Amino acid sequence: MKNKSHRIVYFGDSITYGLGHDHKGVEPSKIWTALIDEKLRKHESSGLFFYTTNQGINGDTTRIALERINDVTSFRPNMVTIQFGYNDCNYWVSDNGFPRVNPISFKNNLIEIIDKLIAAGAKNILLVTNYLMPIDKFMMNGQTWNENIMEYNELVREVSEIKNMPISDMEISFGKQDKSHFLAENGKWLHLSVLGHKRFSKNILPDVLEILHIK
Repeated sequence: MKNKSHRIVYFGDSITYGLGHDHKGVEPSKIWTALIDEKLRKHESSGLFFYTTNQGINGDTTRIALERINDVTSFRPNMVTIQFGYNDCNYWVSDNGFPRVNPISFKNNLIEIIDKLIAAGAKNILLVTNYLMPIDKFMMNGQTWNENIMEYNELVREVSEIKNMPISDMEISFGKQDKSHFLAENGKWLHLSVLGHKRFSKNILPDVLEILHIK
């Protein structure tokens, strides 16, 4: 039996990076990407090997992601998960009432990211929407952060349709929010707890296996 390898990049913001605002709260071995890696390694006995890297960075938007796309393509991945939106839809006082990345730019940025990844040889791409937070936090546009997240999640779904790309819809699969799945972080309730990472990995693993045709 001939061995086969996959090179996977997890590309995103702090949700992909896996740790909270203080870079604490969850051991690196317990974040969802590490849990996915652990499950994938079980296939090594059948001749499948996996080389992965986490390219999630706290605070990143799709605009910043385009600027560091070479960090992803230089790994020569044949699969990339793309998770952005939390920061794109965020409103900062310094932006004078505008989101960090407006919806039109967000959508086009995702399309450009996908095009550049495909051109670099990453044929297997999995888009990921964002789960909702367990609290209501109002932003400068008068909507809650969750409402803004839902708007940008819909744009991810549109890109999935346009580019005919598979999608792991965390807004839907994560379901009802429970604070036990989140780190308190002085009332932020944004990043995942150990339990939340387990749930996230359980939800996304079938999509990863399907896109790589692994049974």
